[in-house]
This record gives sequence, structure tokens and C-alpha cells, in this order.
Amino acid sequence: MKEQAEQVLAELIKAAVENKTVKWAAKWENAQFGGIREVRSTTTRGNIGEMFAARLLRMAGYSGVEEHPKRRGPWDIRIDGRIKLEVKIASEDAGGGFQFNGLSYRPSYDILLLIGIQPEGILFGFMKREQLLKETLTPMSRGSSGSYKMSRRPPQLLPIDKFAEEAAKFLGAPPADAPRQ
Repeated sequence: MKEQAEQVLAELIKAAVENKTVKWAAKWENAQFGGIREVRSTTTRGNIGEMFAARLLRMAGYSGVEEHPKRRGPWDIRIDGRIKLEVKIASEDAGGGFQFNGLSYRPSYDILLLIGIQPEGILFGFMKREQLLKETLTPMSRGSSGSYKMSRRPPQLLPIDKFAEEAAKFLGAPPADAPRQ
């Protein structure tokens, strides 16, 4: 699954990158997923994360995967019409951490899926709504309320080759007869 996941992400990043020159940390130069740093629009980055997550779920055997039709709404992905996921994507910063933005203490989704992009790897983590509500989140800006960010270090996330196994823990096992895409 790791190789397929890496290929899918590389294709989505390549499709989103417009010929722009952006300065970034040397670790991203000529990196497999360096293109993510060229995608300046947070909306486009979010769309990449949502499309990537939907494909990962299908690759893991989940057949009832529905992406939100407008890409903006109370959830990003719904499985079998009942489990709602919010997807957040972040690229590794100069200090080696990830900052996931746009979180809420009043989530309308069941599961949060974090996707951390490293220059040469992909990490992820699932979090149930109840767990998110226990987290200490940081306001996106001084004096603001309603939109928060959460930092994660690589040891707090898992390598992408564990995705199917971890998805089954949070979402239930996919149907045994479901085709893997």
C-alpha cells in the first residue's frame, strides 16, 4: 500500500502545482513530495488531502466512500453514509513538526484524519471526536475563537503502510468482498 499511496500523492501534487518559484527549506529541494511546498493555496492543499484520503480509503477496501460534493461543508468524507471524516494535511516544517490548521472544538464529524507530508514520506493519524475535544488546541490567531491549530511530531503519527490496519480500528473493517482500488 505504501508504494501506491506515494504514487497517488505524487500525482495529486504534480497536478496541483502551477509553475511558481517558492523558497523552502533545503530538505524539500528535489524531494519526492517537494511539490507540496509549491502549493500555496490552503484550499488546494486541503483538496489534495481530501482526494488522497478518499483514494487511500478505497485502496484499503472501503467501498462506500463519498467525498463532500462542494469540498466545503461539515465533513470532508463520509463512509457508508454514516461515518463523517474531517481531513487535515500539513507538510513538515523546518523544525520537523506538523501544524494542522482549521480545527474546531465543535466538530460536526466523527473522525479526524491527519496527513503529514515529509520530503520523502507520508505519515497519518486518526483521532475520534471525543479525543479531539480533550486536546489542547491553539487559536489560529491572537484573540480569535472558533478556529484552532494542533501541532504533532512524527512519533505521534504513523507511517502510511499502517493505514489499512489503523483505519479498521477507527472505522471498522471494510467489507470482506469489497474491491480494493
